[in-house]
Amino acid sequence: AGASRLANWVFSWPIWHPIGVLIYPIYLFHFPLIVLAAVVVFGTTDRDLITAVSIPTLFAIFFLTVGFSVIFSALVHIYIEKPFLRLRGA
Repeated sequence: AGASRLANWVFSWPIWHPIGVLIYPIYLFHFPLIVLAAVVVFGTTDRDLITAVSIPTLFAIFFLTVGFSVIFSALVHIYIEKPFLRLRGA
């Protein structure tokens, strides 16, 4: 009971709401955004030109993907999800 009460208390914080509204678009669109981030980092789409992948390169792809995902998901939420929620009256 103590652990569930703690979890309920933590997950009821208002900080989770902005993250919560972005999670589904992030889930839907993260894979193509990984590809986009890799193309930006490597500067090419030709697999033969990519000879090595280092740990810093992977981190760069990861953080670019996170940034692209958050920005894209925020735009999807603002311009697609919110208008439909207003139409529904939610």
